[in-house]
Amino acid sequence: MKRREAEKEMEERQEAEMNKKKEEADQLFHLYQQEKDKKRNQNARDLAELHLRQAQERKDREREVRDNEAQEVHRDKETNEIERQQFQDYAGRVISYMDENERNTYPLKKVYNEEMKRFDDLSQGYRRTG
Repeated sequence: MKRREAEKEMEERQEAEMNKKKEEADQLFHLYQQEKDKKRNQNARDLAELHLRQAQERKDREREVRDNEAQEVHRDKETNEIERQQFQDYAGRVISYMDENERNTYPLKKVYNEEMKRFDDLSQGYRRTG
């Protein structure tokens, strides 16, 4: 009888010890899973932040390209106006000189009108884009 009680007591002790070890293992596994989940969530947040930062950088680059294009169109428009004015002044002086010397100015006036139309067409193009 004593032997059975001793064996039973020993089995209960071993079972309690096994349950305790199992509980500790479960706790460790649970902590490991929590750390794993925490790391996965942090990686997901980091990736989301990276995507947002890349999207913002892309928007900034696109805005910069648009601004640069607008500045280039503006500079081209100003250059066109300067060239138009210079051509107008020069052609006017040449035509006046030819008129004073009683030379045929028709070809010069024809070229002048064609060039002025070209300058106007360029200006219209700048108005549409800029």
